[in-house]
Amino acid sequence: MGIKPRHISHYEPRWLPIYRGDKSGIGFGMAASQKNKRWPTHKWVELAQKILKDCDQKISLFHGLSQEESDQAIEVQKVIGSSRCELINHQQISNIETMLGKLKCFISNDTGLLHICSAIVKNRENRDKYNKIPENMV
Repeated sequence: MGIKPRHISHYEPRWLPIYRGDKSGIGFGMAASQKNKRWPTHKWVELAQKILKDCDQKISLFHGLSQEESDQAIEVQKVIGSSRCELINHQQISNIETMLGKLKCFISNDTGLLHICSAIVKNRENRDKYNKIPENMV
């Protein structure tokens, strides 16, 4: 579910249609704990354009608390357009967890929200693994 990209050239359009088939939307985790971990705005725009060219998904921008991060997300939304790109503003962690769990894919340049995504996937795998009803009980 979560991907930490090193370079936009690693994007492969063939995996999106089959990945997490029952989910929809692509999340961008634009927040970063340190300024040097942030991608420049043009990279987020370039990645969004590549993804939207290949699939019919909406992009959700999870930006940080700083004004600079918020401004960056607003700029990405302006370029992409609000019909295909939404800002996720100042949500409680429980709401963010729910939103992340509904996404087809989440891409981030820092690990904070990626840890939440990983926990969501692991929790589902364990739930599915250990909460199955034996066939003879159905």
